[in-house]
Amino acid sequence: EEAPPRELHNDFAVKGRHLNVTNAWTQFGLTGRRQVIGHADTGLDSGTLTNLHPDFVGRVRVAIARGRPGDWGDSHGHGTHTAGSILGGGTASTGQFRGVAFEAELVHQSVMDSSGGLGGLPDDLYDLYLEAYTNAARLHSDSWGAPVYGQYNADSQSSDEFMWDYPDMLLVFSAGNDGRDANSDGVVDQDSIGSPATAKNLLTVGAAESDRAPGSGGYSSMAWGYGWPSQYPADPIRNDYISQSADLIRQGLAAFSSRGPTDDGRVKPDIVAPGTDVISARSRRASSSGWGLHPNTNYMFSGGTSMATPLAAGFASLVRQYLMEWRGVTNPGAALVKAVIINGSRSLTPGQYGTDAAREIPPPPRPNHAEGWGQPDLMNTLFPQPPRRMTACDTNRLTTGQTNIFRLFLQAGLTSSVTLAYSDYPGTAGTGKKLVNDLDLFVLSPTGGVYYPNGRSSPDRTNNVEGVDFVPPVSGIYTVRVSGFNVPQAPQPYALVFSGGWEPIMADPLPNTTNSATPYQLRARITSLGPANPATFAILWNTNAGARFNTNALVHLTGPEYGAEIPAQPRNTTIHYF
Repeated sequence: EEAPPRELHNDFAVKGRHLNVTNAWTQFGLTGRRQVIGHADTGLDSGTLTNLHPDFVGRVRVAIARGRPGDWGDSHGHGTHTAGSILGGGTASTGQFRGVAFEAELVHQSVMDSSGGLGGLPDDLYDLYLEAYTNAARLHSDSWGAPVYGQYNADSQSSDEFMWDYPDMLLVFSAGNDGRDANSDGVVDQDSIGSPATAKNLLTVGAAESDRAPGSGGYSSMAWGYGWPSQYPADPIRNDYISQSADLIRQGLAAFSSRGPTDDGRVKPDIVAPGTDVISARSRRASSSGWGLHPNTNYMFSGGTSMATPLAAGFASLVRQYLMEWRGVTNPGAALVKAVIINGSRSLTPGQYGTDAAREIPPPPRPNHAEGWGQPDLMNTLFPQPPRRMTACDTNRLTTGQTNIFRLFLQAGLTSSVTLAYSDYPGTAGTGKKLVNDLDLFVLSPTGGVYYPNGRSSPDRTNNVEGVDFVPPVSGIYTVRVSGFNVPQAPQPYALVFSGGWEPIMADPLPNTTNSATPYQLRARITSLGPANPATFAILWNTNAGARFNTNALVHLTGPEYGAEIPAQPRNTTIHYF
C-alpha cells in the first residue's frame, strides 16, 4: 500500500453553550490533575524548558525530538497552539486563555523535520503511541493526518491495533479539513474523513464554528466563499461568516470540517468541537501568526479540525479525572472515556442554515455523518440536573452468543440515552467491512417495545459505537441488553453508559397502620448499570430521628425485587427509614 502524505490539519470554546467546562473547573475541581496527555505535533515554543512560553511552565513532563535531532522547538507554530488548547495555563493572559485541562501534564513529541514536513512520524504509528504510553500518557492528541477520503489504511489499522493492545489509552484525532461543496448545492459533501481518523477505536473530532462576531479578530470578518471561493461557491455557505452562525441563533459546523461516513459506512466524525478562530498560545520561535495575532501577542488565532481536536483531548482528560476521583475507577479504559463523552454530547441539528434543502445537520436520531454524536457538554454529562442521572460501567466482556442484561427503573417523559462503545480488534487495511467483533445493543420497554441503536430499525452490523436515545412512554423497568452477535477475537470488553431519569431504588411508602402485632413489609426495586453487591443492600430504620439506626438486610425476591422487614411497633410509633 502506498502511504499518502501526512499533513497538519479559547476562551469561547469552554463556555456553557459550547463545551461547558468552566463550572467544572470552579465547582468540581476538574482541571486535568493527575492526567498525562501525549501530543505529537510540530514542536513546542522555544524547545527548551528554561525559556518556555509561560503557559507551559511546569506542564511538560517529557519533550522528545523525533523530527530534528536535539530540537523540539516550534518554528511553525501549529504545535504550540494545539498544546495551549490542551493544557496551557493561561499565565500570560491572567488565566483568560487557558487550555481545557490546564493542570494536566504533557508528553510532547516533536515530529516536524528540517524541511517543515512531518518526517518525525514513524512508518508504523504504533511506535509513536507506545513511546508516549511508556512515558505515562493515557490520552494522545493528534492534529494531523492524510487525505484518504474515508479509506481505512495502514495508519488506521495500526491505531486500532494499539488501542486493542493498550485499551487504557484513548487516541484523539482530527477528522481532516477536506469538507467541500464540490457540486455547488450549498451543502458540504460527504466522504472526506482523513486517516488515521477513519480508525474504529479512536475518537475522531470534527469542527464547529466558534461563535465569534465579525471584527473580533482572526478570520472572523471573512465569509467562507471569500476565503475559499472555489470550495464554497454557493449560498448559504458562501456568504456565511467563518465564526458566526448564519442565523445568529444556532451553532453551525465549520465548512472545512471533513464529513463521513467512512468507506465501509461507519459513523465518523464521532464528535465536533469549536474549530474556527480559536485563540491559543503562540510560539515565540515562529514567524507565523496563524489566522492572526491577538492584541496579547503571546497568543494567536487559528482554525481547523486541528484546533478542535486538542480541545476535545483536554475535555477527555477531565472525563478521565472525573472517573478516577468521583467514581473510583483506578485506570479508566479508553472505551469508557469515549462512551461517556459520546453519551452526553448534544446534537447541533439542524445547524445554522435552517431545515430546507441546505440543511447542515440531519434531523434526529443521532448519530449522523456531519457531526457524529454532537458537541460534548461536560457539566450536563457528568453532573446532570436531577432527576437526571448518569451511570457507567466497563467491567463486562462477551463472547459469541453471550448476553448481559441490565434493568433500570426509568421515569416517563425524560429523555434517556444508552451508549455502548468498545475497542475492536483491528480490521484489514483496504476495502471491505472493518468491524471484527460485533456486539449488539437493544433497549426493551416494559410495554414490549424494542429500541434499536443508531437510529436503525434493526441491529447495527457496522459500528463499534452504538447508542439509543429515547423518551420512555411509561415509567417502569427498562431492560438494556448487550449481546455478542459474532466475536471471533474473544472475549470483547465493552463500556456502557446511561443517562436519563433513572431511579436506582424505587420503594412504595409504608402505609399508616393501627396493627401493632404484625411486622412491616417493605418492597424495593433496585436497578443498576454497574456492578452491585446485593449483600450490601439494606434498610436502615429507627423510631427516634436522633437515635442510632438499625440495619435490616434487603433479601432478593425475584428480578430487581427485594424485600425487608421492620419489627412490629407499638401504636402511635413513628418509623424513620431509608
